[in-house]
Amino acid sequence: MTKELKSLMGAPLCDATARERVYDLFNTAYVVQSETGNPIAIDDGADSVPVKELIVNLEPKQSGSGDPSPSNVRPITGYDGVTVKRTGKNLAQSPLATVYSAQNGNYSGENPSYTSSKAEVSPNTEYTLSFGSVGNITAIIYYEELNSNTDFVYVGSAQIGSKNQHTFTTPSNCHFVIVETGGSTSPITPQTVGFIQIEKGSTATDYEPYTEQEYSINFPSSAGTVYGGSLNVTTGVLTVDRGFITLDENVPINLNGRYTESIEWAFTATGKAYGTNNYMSNIFRFESGNAPYTTWGRPSSRIIAFKLPLEADTTELARAWLAENVTTFCYKLETPTTVQLTPIEVTTLLGSNTIQSDGSMDLKYRADISKVIEKLTNAIVSLGGNV
Repeated sequence: MTKELKSLMGAPLCDATARERVYDLFNTAYVVQSETGNPIAIDDGADSVPVKELIVNLEPKQSGSGDPSPSNVRPITGYDGVTVKRTGKNLAQSPLATVYSAQNGNYSGENPSYTSSKAEVSPNTEYTLSFGSVGNITAIIYYEELNSNTDFVYVGSAQIGSKNQHTFTTPSNCHFVIVETGGSTSPITPQTVGFIQIEKGSTATDYEPYTEQEYSINFPSSAGTVYGGSLNVTTGVLTVDRGFITLDENVPINLNGRYTESIEWAFTATGKAYGTNNYMSNIFRFESGNAPYTTWGRPSSRIIAFKLPLEADTTELARAWLAENVTTFCYKLETPTTVQLTPIEVTTLLGSNTIQSDGSMDLKYRADISKVIEKLTNAIVSLGGNV
């Protein structure tokens, strides 16, 4: 397009065809922008244009908190696929005429005096709730996370006084917010519930209806469960950079040392990258001492050592302990593998878009040039300049 535009700019001013083509080229021009994170919010997307590149980074998932141990097992889970969701700037899904029950994450039934609207969010992120032209509304924001059964788990709430907009930051374990409005203190009608908006950032902007497009990519059985790596959605290349192993009877273990507090056993993690702590376990914590239930890698080998109580001093006894305490390790691979999947074309809406996925994303997208110019103009004006 650039070469054609240059040649047309040299055409005579009286050439109506050239002038029309120049206008078309400028009208459909775009620039490439880059963003990272999850979710990614942009306000200058080109209309119905595929993104240049979208990479979803997949990190191992470990539930729970604190040091893993036999009494604090922290399961490690992977991915059988990836979902990418593109919405507009408004994350508040269509509200229901219901009362929300914060204790179990369920809608407790229809009630025309109340509405509950759900939004998918990220932890430790700033969002703004607004009610547009409706005016001031009293509301409650419920913070939720998902447990292993994908059920909502209540993690907190915030009472919002009579306001038209409110900025809040989600807790560290929050993945959804549910806004409940209505009741005797702030009656709300079906004609007004459509103006609930939740958007990323600290500024309330003009209301837009909720829109959603979901793209699902399932991993083939040949790839197995993926515990870490990345998926280039636009090219379909899945990169796997983590290995996973369960220490069952098929994995050879060797006595590696005897200490005053523990017995050290070890195994070879096939394909593991060299390093002392480039892996994780569901039961063993990282520690270089001699306490039981600790683990430490070898800097120049693929061996992972782990320490059991003193009584587990034979192979039979160590095997018996492992049979009673299912033990897994997830580790960085020296050489990642790739699998070619079917590419997915993710398109943007004109202007505001929010893109979410299963992990942090690297996005390159085509920005509408008129939106870019508008942003630059507004920035210049805000600094006291003239355009």
